[in-house]
Amino acid sequence: MDVQFSNTNDNPPLDKGAAGAGLGTVAVPDEITDIYRFAPVGIGLFSLDYRYLRVNARMAVFNGMPMEDHIGRSVEEVVPDVADKTRARIDDVVAMKAALPRRVIERTNPITGETGAFAVYWYPVFDTNGDVQAVGVIAEDITEARKHELMLRHVARELQHRVRNTLANVVALVDQATRSTHSAAGALSILKSRIGALAKTHGRLTEENWSTTSLTALVRQELTDVYGDKAVAFDGPDIQMTAQTALAFSMALHEMAANAMHYGALSVGCGHIDLQWHLERDETGEKSCDWLVFHWKETGGPAICPDRTPGFGTRLIDASIKTSLNGQMQRYWDEDGLRYHFRLPLKLLTGA
Repeated sequence: MDVQFSNTNDNPPLDKGAAGAGLGTVAVPDEITDIYRFAPVGIGLFSLDYRYLRVNARMAVFNGMPMEDHIGRSVEEVVPDVADKTRARIDDVVAMKAALPRRVIERTNPITGETGAFAVYWYPVFDTNGDVQAVGVIAEDITEARKHELMLRHVARELQHRVRNTLANVVALVDQATRSTHSAAGALSILKSRIGALAKTHGRLTEENWSTTSLTALVRQELTDVYGDKAVAFDGPDIQMTAQTALAFSMALHEMAANAMHYGALSVGCGHIDLQWHLERDETGEKSCDWLVFHWKETGGPAICPDRTPGFGTRLIDASIKTSLNGQMQRYWDEDGLRYHFRLPLKLLTGA
């Protein structure tokens, strides 16, 4: 089958090794040759009986198969996971004699085993009589873009939740200040400083050039600067955290403190939080791993019951510790207060 991309037949055949692989003699202009050679997207061409006529190097990577091994093979042989969808799209293009709207599919690379998202565009290739003689496809890897999109949605939901939570924290701080034994002027001064610390924490998390941050500084900024060193004590070795892990950790720490302020130790004047952490080496698996192990202990607060219907804050703590930071965590509802035990992989925290 001779697929013509132009009305001129004096162009050299597409070189298999440089730009792609073709079935038979395919006359193409130099521009198409260069597109196949240099395009950052996957490009392929199918016969009407669902066999590969041509692919470029990028498409070969997506399919986990050398370019030359595609040619003449059916879609079932090359992409069995999306063979039915591929056949349906080819039929649609032939029937409509028009390009199809952008579609997004998910595929697992047979070589790496990684699942990716791809934006796929299908279009017809016509012969001189105006009939569809082949169907082309362009596939763009949008996996990272999809991850960023999901991250932005998560951040937007978190921002909305944080605004509500911050306002509730401010109200709680005001209430705590009015219950203190300080004079009105002293209570107002403490209140201003703690609200200021809370604002600094939120400001720091939104700095565009925030590369790394100190764990100790982050804990101090989220806890003692907001709630006071009499209400919160902490101790542990300092490390430099990456911006991404610091953001996830600060979210978890913020929610733990907010829960303590609303329901736990910080909801009363005599309550206290003690946070300790240390390094721990685990050599039980195939590879040894360094962990940062945390112990969060609340005392002096009201009696609380296990949260049988976790709210957004509790779910956010779990998502931050277990998912974003690949950590392990347990909660314990002791008689004298809530206790967290969690550990986080040191390599992920520091980006080492």
